[in-house]
Amino acid sequence: MANINDSTVNAPIQKKQLLKQLPPPLYAVKFLNDNATTFDFVVWILVDVFQQDFVFADQFAQEVHMTGSALIGAYTSDVAKTKVQRVHDKALLEGFPLQCEIEPLI
Repeated sequence: MANINDSTVNAPIQKKQLLKQLPPPLYAVKFLNDNATTFDFVVWILVDVFQQDFVFADQFAQEVHMTGSALIGAYTSDVAKTKVQRVHDKALLEGFPLQCEIEPLI
């Protein structure tokens, strides 16, 4: 017969094992519309940084333009931050104010 103390001794180990099994939290990357970044540049960014095909990139850029913002995808924290930094770096090099944001997904 198991002693009640046996389950409490194993509780921290079980919790650690459970946390190891959980997937990492995801973060959404959101594009924001502005009046200076060209449509073609946004499409190019979507193809280059987010590996989207041209048709999807064109439709997504239209959505950002019409609604003011749109979520491109959900990524782990490091991947989301890297993609946003790449977008900002490329926009800066081309002289565009294109902005992306990271939002935690719940």
